This record gives sequence, C-alpha cells and structure tokens, in this order.
Amino acid sequence: MAEVINYRKPKVIYKKRPFLSIVIAYYNGENTIRALLDSILEQEGMEEEIEVILADDCSPHQEEFLQVLADYEDKISLKAIKTDYNYAPGNTRERGTMVAEGKWLAFADQDDLYIPNTLGEVKSIIEEAREQYYAVAAFYEIDRQSGKVLRELKEKLNWNHAKFYNLDNLWKAQNIHFKKDLLTHEDIYISSCINCACRNLGIRPLFIDKYIYKWMANPNTISRQKYDGHMFLEMFFKDYLESTGEVYLAKSKTGDLERRFGIGNCIQVILFCYFYLDSFHFHQNNKYMYENDEYARDYIVRVKEFFNLDNKQIYDVAAANTAQLYNNTLAGALIGTGPYIPTMTFKDWLDYMHKDIGTTTNIQETLKKKNMEILNYGDE
Repeated sequence: MAEVINYRKPKVIYKKRPFLSIVIAYYNGENTIRALLDSILEQEGMEEEIEVILADDCSPHQEEFLQVLADYEDKISLKAIKTDYNYAPGNTRERGTMVAEGKWLAFADQDDLYIPNTLGEVKSIIEEAREQYYAVAAFYEIDRQSGKVLRELKEKLNWNHAKFYNLDNLWKAQNIHFKKDLLTHEDIYISSCINCACRNLGIRPLFIDKYIYKWMANPNTISRQKYDGHMFLEMFFKDYLESTGEVYLAKSKTGDLERRFGIGNCIQVILFCYFYLDSFHFHQNNKYMYENDEYARDYIVRVKEFFNLDNKQIYDVAAANTAQLYNNTLAGALIGTGPYIPTMTFKDWLDYMHKDIGTTTNIQETLKKKNMEILNYGDE
C-alpha cells in the first residue's frame, strides 16, 4: 500500500525566500515529469531561487509519484500536496498555491519543458525593471512527435505558460483564486481575474522578449480531442463563458470593476460568442449543440439588463474605431476555430439572441438621464 501524502515539506531548505514558486499540476505524470524537473534543474544561477510544488490530483499510481519525489527531493526544494478529490487542473493548481512561498508564482504542465538558462534571465529582467506585480515572457508550442515549432507565442495573456505573478502584491493582495470545479478553461479564468486586477491597479504587465517555455502539443489532451465530432470549444462552451464573461459581469456587479471597462469586456465576450457559435454552425451544422445558444442568450440578456444596453449600443461598440474591437476579436476567435464562412451578420445574430421589443425606449431614456456615452472602447 503506497503512502498517502496530503502535504510533504521539502527536504532541501533554502536560507532565504526563493525567487520563484513553480506549481505543477500532477496526475499520473511519471512518464514526463522527470524531463520537466530536469529542465528546472538546468537553470544556471537559480540553484536556491526556485521551489517546486507538485500538486497531485489524486493519482491512482501513488507508487510512481513517491518514486518521483524520492528521485528529486534531494536536488531541489520540492513540496508535495494532494487534492481532496480528483476533478480538474484548476483545483490542483489552487491547492499548490496554498503552500507557495516564493516571491513570484508560475505554473507548468507536467509534460512541458522550460528552456535551459532562461529563468535566471527572467529574474534579472524583473529585478532590473523593478517590476512589482506581473511579467509575461514568450513561449513555443512544440509538436511532441517531430519537435518542430508550431507557433511562437509572444505577449499572450490567455495562457498560464511563461507568466509570472508576484505572490504578495498581485496574487494575494488581489485575492486571486482558481474557480472551484471548473473542468476546463481554468487558465483563461485566471487570465480574466488578473486582467481585472491589473485594471484596478492601473498597471500593465512587464513583457519580456525572451522565450522561456516549451508547450508540448499533445493530440490526446482534453483541449485537443474531438468529442463525437465536436471541437473542444463547442463541447465546453459553458466553461468558456464561466471563465471570461461571467468574471467581468460579476466584478462589475460587485463594484470591483469600473463600468466602462466592464462593458467593453462583456461586449468583447459577446463578440467571441458570435464568432464561436457561427463557426460551430459552419463546421458541424448537422451536430450543432443548440444548448450553447441558450448559454449565450442568457448571458447577453443579463449583460443588457445590468448595463442598460440595447442591441444597437452593443453593435456600436463593436463597430467603433473602424470596427477595431470586432476585427481584433475575430482574429483571436479564428485561432481556436479555424476559418469559416459566417451564416448571419452580427446585427442579425444579436436580434436572434434577444430582440429589444418593448425595452429599447426605456433603456435609451435611462442612458440619457445618466449622460453616458458608449463609444471608443476599443481593445483595452
């Protein structure tokens, strides 16, 4: 019977607070985790600057997990912690953050790699810039079989890879947490929360022009699989809304996000819904999941009601500045869905989702009283 570890302290104790805590969500990762840990050990000059937190999501192969710990716990400051039940990477990463003690926080997937001798450069750049909150480096998407670079990703804010969060000033001070039991899009959820926090703090991330991470593309991961012919985004569209639009709407309702920024981001999410759902129609018309229309419709109605918007005002925001928000959102949506031919215009789609019968006049009068202009939101 394998030992059950709820939390194990590191055997290697540093004399000072480490610069970086790397949280790794672990689940039966014995075939890949050693390569990742070796890539962390290959960071020159960071011998006492990195602690690793292996957060185990109730792996059934506990003997293998214990062997990984035995192989590396004398080489690096290595903590082990376990979730209460197996469910999702977000729950696992959240458990890992609870024992993080580094000045900065980062996340790695168990089958990815850090590029040798890059984290020391990141540390130097952050310290030279006197950055106190948030830094974003670049990373590669790599084909696991051929080793070829599929994409070079720079200044991307919707992945946890190659991102560094100040543990005290940003993560803890802004009360950042992974959403409990969110099955997918957990990294997008954190990105939405961080985006709101940066807005409240009046800061932008420090972009580091350095490739530091290899994201290994695996066709068998949850985000790469097909589900009875449906693409990942279509199957988990509700999770997408939970991780984006619901964050901006909820924080607007609590007063934790300024109105103008909340409106702009909620409308951008509505645009993403339009592009995504239209592409699902194009690619899988005979198997289209109409329940996703209901998720989007419910969200649109609640956004309109809370911000006192009508369809024309939503359209005007999307079309402002020569359709800047519309075009930028389309470019982002195509990364996830691939090219397609639209079946209806954005105007027609908004009417299909929710007509303004009996509400437009009242909404416009309310807006006039508040003397509010909804223009030039752009892509903030």
